[in-house]
Amino acid sequence: MAPLELANNWKGKFRRSDDGVLFLQGEYGFHIGGFSISRIRRLHAEYHMPHCAAEIFLNFNRNIELDQRLTTTASLQAKDYRGEGVKVAYQFDFSNLKIKPHISWLKLRSIIWGRWSGEFSYKNRNDWDIDLDINYYYTEDKLIRRGTDPGNPLDPGNGRLLTLGLDLSWQWQGYQIDYQGENLAAEIDWRDLPVTKAKASTSGPFFIFGYEFEEDKRFTPPVFHLIHQSYQLNSQWGVAARSWINTIRPDHSLGVQYYQPDFRLRLLHQLNGNAWTLGFAHNNFSLELQTESWNVSRSRWLGLSVAAQLNF
Repeated sequence: MAPLELANNWKGKFRRSDDGVLFLQGEYGFHIGGFSISRIRRLHAEYHMPHCAAEIFLNFNRNIELDQRLTTTASLQAKDYRGEGVKVAYQFDFSNLKIKPHISWLKLRSIIWGRWSGEFSYKNRNDWDIDLDINYYYTEDKLIRRGTDPGNPLDPGNGRLLTLGLDLSWQWQGYQIDYQGENLAAEIDWRDLPVTKAKASTSGPFFIFGYEFEEDKRFTPPVFHLIHQSYQLNSQWGVAARSWINTIRPDHSLGVQYYQPDFRLRLLHQLNGNAWTLGFAHNNFSLELQTESWNVSRSRWLGLSVAAQLNF
């Protein structure tokens, strides 16, 4: 499944798969000596749901009428949050080793977090059925449409994310390893967050039987580790490897790296999938994109990292 389609207001097209992971983070800032401060924007989404269930949800949100009814029994899980904030870091430099711990504070504007399971059936907006156990938190209810009544709108406010991370870089002769750890110690804190804990059924006397309310809630966002390794074979070419370890599906890629005095280019192919990674690194700027398709909205694997710094 392409998680960007779910992140895009749960609309769009999708590919056949049972899960998806997305981490997009833009960063710009400046540093003085070892100290740095950056402005960041993050979108982090992890979904696990069977393809048929994803198809039902997306067709419902796109208001598409099907020729044949889709029916499935499934369990769905979602951890999706986004926001922007500030990252503060300090880098310790040794002979062949760089260590940079960092702390980030983000104001979150959107979240979908929880689980729902049961039977789904859909043909069009006027012909659909569900029989679900629901336990999930949200800023916008994509399932039951709570808060769509103009007279009783949702007011989820904003959440806060405090997260600790660590960057390491070690070099020995032609070998180099770079490590990035995110959410190594992290917590999302959200006051008065809407939640539904109920049974939803179109066949019973009540569509919703349970509770819809607001709750002060804390979440632990998923941790992930990103590891780049490279070995320079000659003045211009080398081999490279990349590992992205996450809670949905670890990703390992191999490829080549091209060296120039002022920059490096990296091209990798995923070993356990069909995604490509293209990376560019300069002294003051880096960009890396991983996708299965250059139409990124169709990609089940999608990662983007952008960083820039100003030297004073």
